[in-house]
Amino acid sequence: MNKFKEICFILALASLFACCNSERNQQITAENVIKIDDSELVTHYKASDIFEDLTLIPLETHDSCLIGYISKTEITDDAIYTMDVKSKLIFAFNREGKFRFQISNRGQGPNEYIRLADFTVMKNGDVLILDEYRKLIRFRSDGTHVKSYRLPFGSDAVESLNDTLLVFNGSGRDDNVIVWDICKEVTVNSFFEFDIKHARRIFKPLTRYRESVYFIRPLSLPMIYNVTSEKLENKWFLDFGKRNTYDDKLVASKIEGVEMFAIPPDAVMIDEFTETDDYVIFSFLCDELNGPSAYFVYYSKKTGNKKIVSSELFDDDLTFHKYIPCIMTATSSGQLVYTFTAFMLLENIEKYDKQDDVQVLKNKLKDLNEYDNPVVVLYSLKDF
Repeated sequence: MNKFKEICFILALASLFACCNSERNQQITAENVIKIDDSELVTHYKASDIFEDLTLIPLETHDSCLIGYISKTEITDDAIYTMDVKSKLIFAFNREGKFRFQISNRGQGPNEYIRLADFTVMKNGDVLILDEYRKLIRFRSDGTHVKSYRLPFGSDAVESLNDTLLVFNGSGRDDNVIVWDICKEVTVNSFFEFDIKHARRIFKPLTRYRESVYFIRPLSLPMIYNVTSEKLENKWFLDFGKRNTYDDKLVASKIEGVEMFAIPPDAVMIDEFTETDDYVIFSFLCDELNGPSAYFVYYSKKTGNKKIVSSELFDDDLTFHKYIPCIMTATSSGQLVYTFTAFMLLENIEKYDKQDDVQVLKNKLKDLNEYDNPVVVLYSLKDF
């Protein structure tokens, strides 16, 4: 290569690098930025360092509400709704945990569902059941059926923006985010056209706090999007520096002839997210750092302080459960919601050695048996 060609080649590379950096810089603009460094992932915390108080609500055990495994919980001002993935039923309780009714319209009829994919509670109290086979079924807050809808797109998750607009996570070859008007039964908007690189399903792509719905795009830049009827807003950029995931980092492979993508071991994937008035809470995965286990981040909007924990660096001295609470749902008052099985909760109480604390908890759960329904726990975060 002669001198002139060599200079041209170097300039072209520099120009390409500048363009790539420019595109990335444009991508990472957001309303708020939370920076995470590897050096912050080594501090040991107790639950009492993060949470100041908790409320225990044992869910009533009844022949009509035997719960196998809760995959989602929504709490309104006067009710607790749980989705049991084993029985494929929705159970409703009052705020004290007393059983009210179940929604169990399983079947292939016009008002029945085949696969219980998700559910959401609208502002007016109506409950919406999502069937992965493009069906949405609506019930009143007392469990009576209202109407069924045939969706013009595939979806595996839903949250409500208000009493009119719903947000869906598209499945199959549909757009990632779809805003649908339930009154007019039309698509209002959609975002992120289908891309095979981002077709992977994550645990919780959508989450809601009050009237805000947030979206996490799988295998993508660690950005949290706020969904409105008009646009996606870059609400939070979770900046992991060199561990940020970009499209050019994704690793391609083929499984039975189908092209699949994954992030490399050194990159980060956001798994769950929620936000309250005062805090941002999210979990992330990184094989190089923690294998298959997740880190949980609790970030104070007021101070900018954060506490990051993993299963190896966490002791639960409040409920005495051996796992980190996967707290990714919040009540309208800002409490974080989790559910424990009665068996695991009672088993860990017996193993705990701080007898004074154990007795207080035992008194709260004196009527609980190991095979009873799960216990809902509401956590209040400390100021830090």
